[in-house]
Amino acid sequence: MKINTFNKKLANFLLLSTIICLLGVFSVSTFVPVQAAETHGDELAIIQLIHEGPHETVLIVNLTTEKIDLCDYSLKAEKAGLTFNFDVQADCRVTVAPLSVIRLHSGAGSSQYYASWNDVPWTQQDVWDDNSDKATLIGPDGNVTSAFSYGEDYE
Repeated sequence: MKINTFNKKLANFLLLSTIICLLGVFSVSTFVPVQAAETHGDELAIIQLIHEGPHETVLIVNLTTEKIDLCDYSLKAEKAGLTFNFDVQADCRVTVAPLSVIRLHSGAGSSQYYASWNDVPWTQQDVWDDNSDKATLIGPDGNVTSAFSYGEDYE
C-alpha cells in the first residue's frame, strides 16, 4: 500500500506531536520556548533544546520508518560558533532508529546523562545561549536538514 504525500506529512506531524507531548509529561526539564523550528525534508528534525541546570540537550527525531546513519551530518550552534560532526566526534557510530529520538548532550552537567544508545556526548562546556540561539542540522549533501531557533534574535 502506497501512502500519499498528504497522509505521510500528517503521520509525521502526529508522531512529532506525540513525542513532544510525551516529553512534556515525563520530563522535569526546562524547555526553551520555540520561536521557529524548520524542517527542510521528511527525514530528521530538531524538535527541542532542553536546559536542565548546567546540562543542555538537543533532541533530534527520525521521522521515517527506516534507520538513519548520521555519519557525515553535523549540528551547528550559531552563537557559540561550534559544530558537532557526527563522523569525527562520534566516529560514525550514531544511527537513529525509525521513529526515534537521539539526545545530543552538552554543558557541565552532561556527563551523567548517557543512559542509552540514543544519548550522544558533545562537550562539557556550555554551547547554547540562555536567551536566544539557533541550531542547524546539516546533511551529508551540505544542505540544511532542520533548524531550530529561539529567543528575540530569531522572532
